[in-house]
Amino acid sequence: MYRAPGFRHLFIGSILSMARLGYTHQAIVFYFDDLGRPILGSIAQERGFYYETFHQFMGSQSIYKYSYPSDLPSEVVVKRALVAAGRPYHWSEWNCQHLAKFAHGLPPRSPDAEGWTVMLGLAALATVVTAASL
Repeated sequence: MYRAPGFRHLFIGSILSMARLGYTHQAIVFYFDDLGRPILGSIAQERGFYYETFHQFMGSQSIYKYSYPSDLPSEVVVKRALVAAGRPYHWSEWNCQHLAKFAHGLPPRSPDAEGWTVMLGLAALATVVTAASL
């Protein structure tokens, strides 16, 4: 399998992470095209499961992180991701972070969704306390 010079650090099954406004988007390397560029799979609210090129994933950003957080073989990671591909997106229960962790056999969780849930809960509590004090 040929990987283009700029992508030799990535492997099938690698998770790419990129900060976006208010969350971290994650995608999994599914394969490399004929020119050695990674093709990624992910999930989004408006699209469900989808494939995209590395450049589509990056958009106008230039910084990303990558990891391979398990000892599972790459074929297993991709198969697990495909098994879960039909699961509907939900911002707090099944998003790109859940999918990436699930594919690697890790507990599917989303630190971003957990953080947003806590912040929304605190905002609701502040609203109730403020309303009660008026």
